[in-house]
Amino acid sequence: MNISSIAGITGYAGIGAYVASKWGLRGLTKAAALELAPDGTRVCSVHPGTVRTAMTADFDDSFTAAQPLPRFGEPEEVARMVLFIAADATYSTGTEDRLPDATVSIGGPPQRSHGLLAGPGVHVLLQRDATPPPDVVLGPQVSVLRLRNSPGRGLVAVRPDGHVGFRCGTTDAAGLSNWLSLISALASPSNRP
Repeated sequence: MNISSIAGITGYAGIGAYVASKWGLRGLTKAAALELAPDGTRVCSVHPGTVRTAMTADFDDSFTAAQPLPRFGEPEEVARMVLFIAADATYSTGTEDRLPDATVSIGGPPQRSHGLLAGPGVHVLLQRDATPPPDVVLGPQVSVLRLRNSPGRGLVAVRPDGHVGFRCGTTDAAGLSNWLSLISALASPSNRP
């Protein structure tokens, strides 16, 4: 498991060496995944946003104010994502699993999916015939959209950075709840009935 950064996907001005190292780690992950897959070895990477570490100790809260989740991540949260990928995402190797920019219909004129997902928070995309997850699972930073032009009963949950974090062929409320908990987007106990 390689720990990269969102800087390895989007890039940032003024920290070129850091960005280059994270893009390099991303490429190494993909190459190693291809080389080691025949032996059954998976190689994955995670790309967290701003995490509270020694490197960010001097950053104040204004640094994260414009992020979709406007706070610092904690190392324990990254560790839970690594554990999820290592233990549960066993059919994943060498991929960031980013949602493609497709034309979708949620009612009204067709739109591009990346435009729909440009808002903050986690987006749960339901196929046309999917059962919606119970409200008890959904926190205030989670939006649900029904894709009327996508037949099926499944759902895809997209992280704020556009990467697919959870998918299932039929609505799996427990699985979605576990994933939302891993990324700290689950409804807090005070918001649950």
